[in-house]
Amino acid sequence: MAKDQTGKELRLRARKGVIFGTGGFAMNEELCSNYLRGSILGSTAVPQNEGDLIPMAQEVGAKLGSMNEAWLMQVILEEALQSRAIANPVFVLSCDSAITVNKYGKRIYDEKFIYNERARSHYDWDAVKGEYPNYYQFFVYDKRAAEIEGQAIPPNVPNSPYVIEGDSLDSLAKNIADRLAALKSSIGDVSLSSDFSENLKATVAKFNDYAKTGVDLDFSRGVPPIDADYNPRHATNTYPNGQMHPMDESGPYYCVIIAPGAVDTKGGPAINENAQVVDCFGTPIPGLYAAGNCAASPSGQAFWAAGATLGLAMTFGYIAGRHAGAA
Repeated sequence: MAKDQTGKELRLRARKGVIFGTGGFAMNEELCSNYLRGSILGSTAVPQNEGDLIPMAQEVGAKLGSMNEAWLMQVILEEALQSRAIANPVFVLSCDSAITVNKYGKRIYDEKFIYNERARSHYDWDAVKGEYPNYYQFFVYDKRAAEIEGQAIPPNVPNSPYVIEGDSLDSLAKNIADRLAALKSSIGDVSLSSDFSENLKATVAKFNDYAKTGVDLDFSRGVPPIDADYNPRHATNTYPNGQMHPMDESGPYYCVIIAPGAVDTKGGPAINENAQVVDCFGTPIPGLYAAGNCAASPSGQAFWAAGATLGLAMTFGYIAGRHAGAA
């Protein structure tokens, strides 16, 4: 049953099969809360991606798979609080004189690595403290970074209200704390650790030492080839590692609060090699096909590459069409 533009109900019948390519459920907060390993605050998926196929497939006995997985990315917290549909995803954390720290003022990862893997860090659980210390992250950069990268620095728009500024690292830490307090009604009682400012200064000093030697002893920044592919060496960087440049010893400094998001989810009805939706015994459900993010992704937990979502949709859409047409 469907409706036309006037609202009139239409009954449609398919003779050979129905192929779904309706996307994931990133815009369905209830499904995301129930199934994903951790909440996502924003997505680049279209607003209509609410997982419509899932209850319909369940009704006819379909097996579900990969419901806890998503094509992860990072988002600007305050932009995501304005709208779940994200216009400026944080695929790249730009500039060589910049770091990302958690609520304790400590670095978390290689800031230049692929976005899906960076985003997984938001869900690191500290069982002893009973918290997700990396759930909200703080991308800190200096005046040099702001000047040479311009719009490439998150949040990708000039004069953004999401950017926090401080004349020193101490004042930046205070202003970050104030911003979190101002967002309490939206994010709850989130705060920095009492030693955030001191740790941040120590983290910057350590990073600057690494930048001068060209070796990141903590996270091997600049070693994976993907780092340079996403972040080519800037012409003004004469240090050994093109992905690291010492941060300014004096302010101003800037920060953007980063949160977890997703391009889209990976879960849905399981399919076979013919893109046929299968039941819990692996038996194809006659005439029902799915392709792309609306189906359980063959990639599982893996992130294959940028564009993998489109590749899977095109490949299994083609397979489904060929198989249904030959029925």
